[in-house]
Amino acid sequence: MKKQYLYFILFALLSIGACDTEMEPIPAYIHISEADLSTDYPTQGTNSEKITDVWMFVNDQQIGVFELPVSVPILTTGETKISLQAGIFGNGQSHNRLRYPFYAFWNREIDLQSEEIDTIRPTFQYDNSLTEFVLLNDFESSDNFENKQSEPEFAQAFINTNAEEVFEGNRSACVVMTPDQPYFQYGSISPYKIPGGDDQTFVEVNYNIEQPCLVYVQSIGGLSNSLFEVILNLLPTDGWNKIYIDLSRYFPVSEETDGIQFGFLGELSDSLINANQSAQFCFDNIKLLRSK
Repeated sequence: MKKQYLYFILFALLSIGACDTEMEPIPAYIHISEADLSTDYPTQGTNSEKITDVWMFVNDQQIGVFELPVSVPILTTGETKISLQAGIFGNGQSHNRLRYPFYAFWNREIDLQSEEIDTIRPTFQYDNSLTEFVLLNDFESSDNFENKQSEPEFAQAFINTNAEEVFEGNRSACVVMTPDQPYFQYGSISPYKIPGGDDQTFVEVNYNIEQPCLVYVQSIGGLSNSLFEVILNLLPTDGWNKIYIDLSRYFPVSEETDGIQFGFLGELSDSLINANQSAQFCFDNIKLLRSK
């Protein structure tokens, strides 16, 4: 009798497990290979982007953060609202994944079906209601940057029109350091206000550099005129790269100051000097954006 009772319990457990398996919903899938950016060039500049992640919402409920490319299982079927927010590496650092505050949500109604894969390629846009474009510098028709040092040991940046070295369009800014000129400093001409507090301020830039270089900020005017800080080390690239530099926490500018300038510093390595070699640094599409 006891053995029959044990068999009954085992059969009941197996039956329940089978029922649970049968009741599990079969998901639909959203596949995202990559993302794009659409811009109004005269007012927003280049559509170059480096979107690495997406924050995904299903019917306005966040389900996760995903690095691209990705296939995401979705348990909801039928007409479903899919919303995405673009993610970036803040300061180019993979451990600093941020929802980029100046890109608007991408929204789409998709008829999801179990076991089926819907492939999407979202195209994001700037959110004009939240974004102020303080500086747009594509080096095509104007240049808001200048060489900051005139001493003979400092290499001078120039406008490069070599089609093989320009990122896009016809012009990029470049500087070549040599053993005779092993330094450079290239920065913004005008000072810009950074609001501080909860407001956001970012610099976007495309760059192609053969050696590390530094990003700096400097407060101009008022009692804080001497404030100068190196905030980031850019590593050499294999071709053109894009970075989003977060200035939000640097020098919240008071009314007594004119604002901050920012730019790039370089020093030729000893190994290149000893080998009598040079290094080139190129920059393009420098944008300064802050919260409205």
